[in-house]
Amino acid sequence: MTNPNNSSDTAKNIIHVAVAVIRDEHGQVLVSRRLKHVHQGGLWEFPGGKRELGESVFQALQRELMEELALTIIAARPLITITHAYDDCNVLLDVWAVTSYSGVAISCEGQQFKWLSPQSLFSLDMPAADVPIVQAVNLPDVYLITAEPEYLVSACCLSDTTENDQHKKKSISRFVTEFTHSVQSSSVVQLRLKNIPIDSWTKIAKECLQIAKHNNCQLIVNASIEQAISIGVTGVHLDGNQLQYLSHDLSQTGKSLSNTIQELIVAKDSPAHLTQSSASSGMMVSASCHNSQQLRMAEDLGVDFIVLSPVLKTASHPAAKGMGWEKFEILTRECNVPVFALGGLSAKDILVAQENGGQGVAGISAFWKSV
Repeated sequence: MTNPNNSSDTAKNIIHVAVAVIRDEHGQVLVSRRLKHVHQGGLWEFPGGKRELGESVFQALQRELMEELALTIIAARPLITITHAYDDCNVLLDVWAVTSYSGVAISCEGQQFKWLSPQSLFSLDMPAADVPIVQAVNLPDVYLITAEPEYLVSACCLSDTTENDQHKKKSISRFVTEFTHSVQSSSVVQLRLKNIPIDSWTKIAKECLQIAKHNNCQLIVNASIEQAISIGVTGVHLDGNQLQYLSHDLSQTGKSLSNTIQELIVAKDSPAHLTQSSASSGMMVSASCHNSQQLRMAEDLGVDFIVLSPVLKTASHPAAKGMGWEKFEILTRECNVPVFALGGLSAKDILVAQENGGQGVAGISAFWKSV
């Protein structure tokens, strides 16, 4: 983990800013409006300020929040690190989630402030560097990925007979039941079914979409963007091949991922309705990455978050060596997008993932509830 007490910036031309994400007892987030005469004046932002010489990030947070809002910061943890180049300056935002504070917020410097739901933050006019923070605030610390049980794959791949059809229906029903149990406490879930025929996939995906909606859960499908749009899903996960293809294709056409998604929705007259689940296209997009090149590719595309793996050795891929937490931190600190750690992890690893710059952990076996 990066030493928070290290007060020297490696690049003197970068303004190092300590930023706080503060939630009240109702889960609302505190934002303030920059004074009109300062840089990025008039825009809404997360509170904080420049780290002074000799200060740790935590000390800077304590000082700034007391000076600006009369709040005493008791405890906080790293959330995300963002570097951004404006026309007139470069900034490094060291964003921390405040886990304990005391006091009642008041305006000490004449600035406006308000408490908003995490979802409402997407509609605010904010400095460009603050936008990834909004996504981090709206994401959970666990990203559930569905299992693809053998009983489901074998049943869905059977030839069409009356007996086989009944077996298939029972297997799909069992999977949907497992999905229902697994998403009870999840706000974002990836449906990962890579080895079943498209007709079965479509049926299952539609059922899972309705269950996810009922549980106020964002469903993300590990499929093509076209498949997601065709059934009205507002989330898609890009595997390595899709990431590579889209990166090359969009670099050739000059289009953005956001525009491409919107054009596909219009062209297909899709039932998908764009939401504010994403800071860009209205469709939440995640991507699988395994190295720094893929991380840059995903960030350049404008994905909303990334799954980086393998962190530790896994039972499903025993030959694959995990990168370890030190490497995970190095890669994550270079990325301006929320990153989930994947590979041999469970709920007990959430804190260590966050201490090393991650949003949290992603997983299948540790979170999937079989029946």
